[in-house]
Amino acid sequence: MKLRVSEQDFAGLLDSDRQKLSDAWAHRAQAERQVGFAFQYFAQALARSAHSSVLALLQTAYEDELRHATLCEELAYAYADSRQVTIPEPTAFAWPLYEGVPEAMLPDLHLIATCVFNETVAVCWLRRCLRLSRTHLARLANRIHLRDEVRHARAGWAHLATVASHPEGRDALFLWLGTMAGSTYRLWAEAEETSGLPPAGYPDHGIPSHEDTAATVSQAFETMIKPGLQQLGFRLAKLEPKA
Repeated sequence: MKLRVSEQDFAGLLDSDRQKLSDAWAHRAQAERQVGFAFQYFAQALARSAHSSVLALLQTAYEDELRHATLCEELAYAYADSRQVTIPEPTAFAWPLYEGVPEAMLPDLHLIATCVFNETVAVCWLRRCLRLSRTHLARLANRIHLRDEVRHARAGWAHLATVASHPEGRDALFLWLGTMAGSTYRLWAEAEETSGLPPAGYPDHGIPSHEDTAATVSQAFETMIKPGLQQLGFRLAKLEPKA
């Protein structure tokens, strides 16, 4: 899509601020494309075992993420103005092996970790980003991302219910859900630490403070992830993140 950019979108920003925001969107573009490839992997690896509705959601998610990457690139260039923009290339995922889980079941757990945990947190975070946004660009980007992210999380929850309906899958989930929770907490914390953005963020531009993001991640676990898993019969004690 072609963004309509107004100078009002950048009012009050120093050149250094615009550069930081440009860099942040450039790295978001990399992340969106990388996650898109993950959805493609899920769709291929689970083509014979996942429900057709889940496969359809995964294919749509793959297309969504590539579209998100293009939008993030446009935002990176918009904030950069005439300055040079470098979009990092996606890197290969280092998927966890989940010791003791049959190799054929690993894509199931990878999908659950990505969508039930990370994408659900992302839904809450994007909702917060949208509420904070005061510029046209920030509202547009976060509205599009939030709308699509809900579908991505839904794919994980639907597949989780299927995996949990089989004894072998349920055993694996009881064993590894706590690790998935801890990994998700660490992933979001590390992303904040390495973002290059100031701790205060840029709320008007849809970038919460580090403190706000941490609170949103915790809220996502308490209000969405833990209750959802409890409905499927998983003990909450298993979901406390490891230090």
